[in-house]
Amino acid sequence: MNVIRKIPIGDKGAAPVIFSRTAVAGLPVPDSWHQGRCAVMIDVDGADVEETSTFVAILNEARRIMEKCVIRPPHLGGRALVGEQERLEIVVFGFEPGMVYWSWVLA
Repeated sequence: MNVIRKIPIGDKGAAPVIFSRTAVAGLPVPDSWHQGRCAVMIDVDGADVEETSTFVAILNEARRIMEKCVIRPPHLGGRALVGEQERLEIVVFGFEPGMVYWSWVLA
């Protein structure tokens, strides 16, 4: 199941969802979405972590990262934490041609 491609529309996007790597309850992460040279990744910051957030919060934070860190040169991308405990990581990768990008995910 690809979480990001299953983003609910309307009021369902504002409903709290549990994200975890074990996915006993909620939606599994890590997950990513790629379109052309753009990429967004979500993950929790630990193997046993369950974080509650909304898709609205995830998309708003991804948009904020794009506006501040991707659209403006040097197009490096960025990361942010959301959720009730701020343990759901959102990474937006940059797109500068010829550069190598790394993402450090908390373990």
